[in-house]
Amino acid sequence: MASALGAALLAGIRLDTPIASLAAAIVFLLGGLPHGAFDLAVARRFARSGSASYAHSAALYALVLGVAATAWTLAPHVALPIFLVLAALHFAADWSMVGERFVETGVGVALVALPIAAHPIAVGDIFAAMGGVDAAAIIGRGGMMIAPVATLVAMIGVAILIERDRWGDAAQLGGSVVAMLVLPPLWGFALYFTCVHSVRHLREIGEALPGASRAMWLRTGAGLTLAALAIGYALLPAMRHVAAPGFVPAAFVLLAILFMPHLVLSARIEALRRLAA
Repeated sequence: MASALGAALLAGIRLDTPIASLAAAIVFLLGGLPHGAFDLAVARRFARSGSASYAHSAALYALVLGVAATAWTLAPHVALPIFLVLAALHFAADWSMVGERFVETGVGVALVALPIAAHPIAVGDIFAAMGGVDAAAIIGRGGMMIAPVATLVAMIGVAILIERDRWGDAAQLGGSVVAMLVLPPLWGFALYFTCVHSVRHLREIGEALPGASRAMWLRTGAGLTLAALAIGYALLPAMRHVAAPGFVPAAFVLLAILFMPHLVLSARIEALRRLAA
């Protein structure tokens, strides 16, 4: 996808038109949601008490999903900054191979803050639709202040990876930062979310479920992704705060709602993994 986007830029094809933005939103939904669809399956794999533990994970998922949906319905101006902070920390976990917690955190922050600073109008419009004009303005100012330092820390991360002879990881990190800077924000995010973040998670899922059949992968990944999209469609009437009706803000709100149970289940999976070791 990176090659295609680069070729489009060189050919002068605009990637910030309404149609291109719609395409980017579809890409990050269909390319990014499936990796979260396996949370319950992986939790069951590491659970020791069988169905009871699985039921606990499922109940926890449903509870957090309900809380997130309620927060985005009643207080989106609060939910938006919380989502961005937690997303930065979640992205930081993609770079644990750096081995320096401060640098890893800086990478995660850069991946969230850099598009805010590099594309303030486009990102500001999306955030205003998601959480209101005031919240978008505050987040925009914060991103402007944080992005330069966080990006510098991310470049230190690239240098560390090169020093450790992890050239592939260094290229992915450096390329992700450049993409966030030069691509329209929706495509920069779609590229990272689908081609880096989701791929890393899917690789971990494959290691956790070594005997999973193709049918199981298709049934879980496609089935639960479609179910998530159906949930998002059902919630749309309650999202009256979305001041600029459109698919893109709604897609990000859906992603933000589903992100919270994914984050909580990821922590539970890690705890179950340590217990099973």
